[in-house]
Amino acid sequence: MNHRSGLFNFTEGEYDPEDRIQPASRQKLLEIFIKNGTNFSPDEKFKYSNTNYLLLSFIIEDIDEKSYATSFKDRLATPLGLTNTYNGEEIITTNNEAYSYQLESENWVALVETHYTILQGTGSLVSTPKGVNVFYNALFDGRLVSESSLNKMTTMNDGYGFGLFTIPFYNRSGFGHDGRVDVYQSLSIYFPSDDVTLTYLSNGVNMVPNDIVIVALSIYLGLDYELP
Repeated sequence: MNHRSGLFNFTEGEYDPEDRIQPASRQKLLEIFIKNGTNFSPDEKFKYSNTNYLLLSFIIEDIDEKSYATSFKDRLATPLGLTNTYNGEEIITTNNEAYSYQLESENWVALVETHYTILQGTGSLVSTPKGVNVFYNALFDGRLVSESSLNKMTTMNDGYGFGLFTIPFYNRSGFGHDGRVDVYQSLSIYFPSDDVTLTYLSNGVNMVPNDIVIVALSIYLGLDYELP
């Protein structure tokens, strides 16, 4: 969970981009992981790898003896009342799900989506900004994991804990994570000093998301800002 395994990031390099739109079984993905091997010995250093999180999703399935989607629903979504947060599959626009779009010659063009079986555990969850905020608030309120587990999540080694980064903003320091799949982008930050969470989600980008987040935080804290 702190990305010190040394496992090669399967979404880079040797992973065929054309394969990303095809369904992938657990066995196929494991074969890719084995083929890619490792970049360094365990705990030698930090290097983010999506392979780690996909393997963790397999471990969750083995422990719970159910699918990752069902485990997520039973353990998190249902207890927190997150009716619009779930493990995504093929995009269904009639279910208020959005394709990701890329700006090309002043026209927004929908991208072919990465198959959901490849994203499990790494970027497969569908939610709303409110849903993500509810999750973060529950996490830091102690309603999801034990105090010792939360301490592990927020203890940084090379700037990364168990699933969380530290994110500074002026004299404050928050915990959170960013992400990108296709052209979907996300960033969530929880600031313990203010007990406030900010979440940014987008399915198409024509300005730097970080600039938007900086303005939003500046407005909240009463700081000077310039619109991007």
